[in-house]
Amino acid sequence: WGTCDGNLIVLDETPGSWDASVVLGRAVIACKSDGFVLLRHSTAVGNRFTQELLTDKIGIMSALSLQKLDKTTAICLGTDNTLLLLSTSGVKSISYDELHKLIKPAVTAGRLHLSRSAVKHTEKTYYLFYDRTGLSGQLLNSYISLHTTGKEFSKGTLGLNVIAAETFKTTDRAEEDLTVSTEAKFVEEFDAGLDDDGTAITRTWQTGWQKFSEIGWLHGARMVFEQSNGKVRVDVAVNLGPFRAAQTFKLRGNGPADDFVEITYRMPSPILCKFANVRLTFIHPLAATTTDLHQIGFEISPQVIKTGEMKDRGAQA
Repeated sequence: WGTCDGNLIVLDETPGSWDASVVLGRAVIACKSDGFVLLRHSTAVGNRFTQELLTDKIGIMSALSLQKLDKTTAICLGTDNTLLLLSTSGVKSISYDELHKLIKPAVTAGRLHLSRSAVKHTEKTYYLFYDRTGLSGQLLNSYISLHTTGKEFSKGTLGLNVIAAETFKTTDRAEEDLTVSTEAKFVEEFDAGLDDDGTAITRTWQTGWQKFSEIGWLHGARMVFEQSNGKVRVDVAVNLGPFRAAQTFKLRGNGPADDFVEITYRMPSPILCKFANVRLTFIHPLAATTTDLHQIGFEISPQVIKTGEMKDRGAQA
């Protein structure tokens, strides 16, 4: 055991509580209820940390709204009902005018301090789940999404009351999925809501990386769906690379009595590969729209097509 000399951190720059922290590079931003403090490691003798007050004009509203965007920036909900961008150089509100329209003044701080969040890094989108209607029990029935690169906002209501949200990958190479746990004790993909224009949230599904028995020419894929008024967008990735060549198909059959629809996706040109992954994005124009995929398969041909037997000329020599 040793003394705590130089290790004790007291954030007395403001009187508020220390609610959350985030590591950005070699620094830490301490998020308080009434301010933000920057902590850095110091090589000075007898003082291992330096402290700098970034601002005492605004604090963090909800500790669970804090998310790290990349190595240098983070985001959280501020006590002024706006999203705050945090960096070692300072704290600033992100598009106050936009957020003022998104979170109405009638939404009180008492209802926002339990808001939760998640980041889908593959889409560079931050999601904030909050209670817009003031239901008892502080259930989170609404959301705000922010595309962190384009600074594009959207908002909507959910068909479920969200308790928590998290992203995950089924494999180390799979795309991130956003899931939410609900009051019904189920974990569901984030596809149950409507934005405020009435458009249902799209959802995606992947086959995962499929390894063929041998290298061959990939021509496309065939899928069988139940007929619906939705659409599906199909794109393919090969050899552990990025997705490409997206195509959109309507899920309508040749006749109203058809139960199933067969979709054939064709690559712009065949690609030689041993690994392939098909991504389907289901587009639902109405909340009641459902999409059911029954079968999916790859169209692939061998690298070398044998047209006949080759005689062994060595035996004649």
